[in-house]
Amino acid sequence: MELASLASLLKEAITTGRLAQPFSAVEAASALSQPEWPPARVQSYLIRHCLGNLAAASIDVERVAHGRYRLVDEC
Repeated sequence: MELASLASLLKEAITTGRLAQPFSAVEAASALSQPEWPPARVQSYLIRHCLGNLAAASIDVERVAHGRYRLVDEC
């Protein structure tokens, strides 16, 4: 079973009103309510796919404050 992209899950949660921006990893994991995306894994994803991470394969989020993120428009 292929995991859904966290960026697409976050976008859906924001669109449906389950998650407000900016958000923390804990808030995102809680809004998603998916066992394959616990807070620690969400946090790791946010760090790896954050604007400014030169090693990021894709940029999905921007860090706006300590531990707070928002989706970038391109994802």
